[in-house]
Amino acid sequence: MKKCIVSLLALAVCAGVLAFKNEPKGFRDLKWGAELEKLDGFRPVEKDPHLEGLEYHFREKEDLLFEGLRFDRVEYAFWNGLFYSVRLEFGGYETFKDLKAFCDETYGGGFLKGDSTENHFMSLWRGKITQVVLTYDVADEFGILLFTSEKIDRKIMKWEEKQVQDEEELLQR
Repeated sequence: MKKCIVSLLALAVCAGVLAFKNEPKGFRDLKWGAELEKLDGFRPVEKDPHLEGLEYHFREKEDLLFEGLRFDRVEYAFWNGLFYSVRLEFGGYETFKDLKAFCDETYGGGFLKGDSTENHFMSLWRGKITQVVLTYDVADEFGILLFTSEKIDRKIMKWEEKQVQDEEELLQR
């Protein structure tokens, strides 16, 4: 599933920067780039095996309600100790419809509204500060609402490009 998120983020990068209304600068009381070491109540879940420096955390006493909707899981991602993204997981088509309506009303209409089979839906809002991705898989009855820092995402992409360059230089030696 994390590979799916990486694919969604890559697709969003290709889509270019767009503006959307009410663009969040983080999630709840956390601003993008907040330093994990200065935050209380987070416990590590796992390190991402595909991206060095990316760690996932749960927040103790997490409120699973967001905009009046109940989520099954809320997971925070920190890259090199900086708050990078938050992933909210949910089940059920009714929750997806309510969440889609909330996002469209709050952020404006997203794009990429479904695939050719209509089994998977995705909407994307991409701004200068934040990227919001809402996905839902009809067959699995599983959805994700993902908020991501654009600034940190750009830093990660530059870091990954440098890693590729370094590997190519090593191979040429």
